[in-house]
Amino acid sequence: MTRLFSRGLLAATLVTLAACGSDNDNETIVDPPAEPTVAQLQVIHASADAPGVNVLVNGAIPAGLAGVPFAAASPYLELDAGTIDAAVNAILADGSEVEVLTAPGLALDAGTAYTVIAAGSTAELLAAGTSNPLQLFLLTRDIVDTIDGVRLQVLHGSPSAPEVDVFVSAPGDDLGAVTPATFAFGEVLDLGIVPAAEYRIRVTPTGTDTVVFDSGAVALPDGADISIVAVDNVGPGASPVALLAVLADGTVLELRDGGAAAPAGLTAVHNSADAPSVCVVADDAGTADVERIVLFENVPFRGFGYLGEVPPGSYNVGLEVFDAQAGCAGTSAVTFPAPVDFAAGAEATGIVAGSLGGGTLELLALPDDLRPIATEARVRIVHGSAATPAVDIYVVAAGTDITEPGVDPAFSDVEFQGSTGFVALPPGDYDVFVTLAGDTNPAIAVEGATFAGGDVISAIASDPADGETAPGLVVIDHVELKNPPL
Repeated sequence: MTRLFSRGLLAATLVTLAACGSDNDNETIVDPPAEPTVAQLQVIHASADAPGVNVLVNGAIPAGLAGVPFAAASPYLELDAGTIDAAVNAILADGSEVEVLTAPGLALDAGTAYTVIAAGSTAELLAAGTSNPLQLFLLTRDIVDTIDGVRLQVLHGSPSAPEVDVFVSAPGDDLGAVTPATFAFGEVLDLGIVPAAEYRIRVTPTGTDTVVFDSGAVALPDGADISIVAVDNVGPGASPVALLAVLADGTVLELRDGGAAAPAGLTAVHNSADAPSVCVVADDAGTADVERIVLFENVPFRGFGYLGEVPPGSYNVGLEVFDAQAGCAGTSAVTFPAPVDFAAGAEATGIVAGSLGGGTLELLALPDDLRPIATEARVRIVHGSAATPAVDIYVVAAGTDITEPGVDPAFSDVEFQGSTGFVALPPGDYDVFVTLAGDTNPAIAVEGATFAGGDVISAIASDPADGETAPGLVVIDHVELKNPPL
């Protein structure tokens, strides 16, 4: 009762004071709304072959703008309206930074939200000697409290894609019934506010009905403020582009061709010294029927291949003996006990290792991120030799004597099935040595290896073949394997 009385007394006092300050008892004084004094800034990293970046505002890195990797974004940050100096620093493989974009004197108007997008081909711009190996694109919109529907802006940020037609429609609409919007690299489609619903985004080369990207059904939630950026596709599948849908809080949803049915990618490696040439077969674990899908045919020892159109799902994987006359005739060598899951848009390397004769064949499954980065080489070393104990791995500048004091292995005591993961290296010449753990006598030596920016390399140790006295090495250039020369 006391609290209610106090509130009522306070309200009455305020009304009385307002009345006393007015010449007219019927007049109500309403203060004008305050003029906005802040702007908003969001940063999106959309250059598919660029390293992570630091974004500086007036010489400092705001929260959320440090180490921004490709396909990531910050939330909208509130800044005082006015002029700022902005810069983008690329983070190189050795941890150093280099300034790649500057925007001095960038004016931020009060009440305006700015989305800054770094895009473009880093490799092409570096090769051309351009001082800024990234390009900067800007989307602007009014800051609003609420949105009745979904506000959409779309940037063509894929440097490898030509001018395209974009069809945004209900999921079931025929392509011919939809009027497309046409835009080229660097151009923006401002779709304004559309009703919250399910949509389908399809892309064709301008003037054609050849669909090179189909998002499937995508639900756009009510009240969302979304920037969509078309980027180069660096994952599996034949489409040249993927879409990044960026929400106001910095959440990034990757939309791939095929939607929920977007294909997965598989690199398969035959790494069993006593197994003949094989066929790699799969069966959909989700059905009672035996589909017997032939993934790879006639893979010899230390051979490998890549498939970028594997339907997502769970599969039982096995090996069949390849026959020179009959081909993949169904003579089973082994079926691995655990199903292998392929997620939409994901990539993996499967390594068959161990001994067929000894009954120890295993399937080693490694997740992959095969995106080339123009400023660094990405190298992975895998211990795939079941006959070799734990090893040390040295990755040193060419000509380095690993027996010298102070020269330590980059990776120590790596057991069979162990992997370094993809390690970023500055472009240059290297020696790679694999020794037994605690020893400096190389079991595998690769001297004078040149790693260039954009390389994505896997080196997999294998058992000795007949007549060999030391483990061998399978070297995979993933970029070349995924994009063979025509």
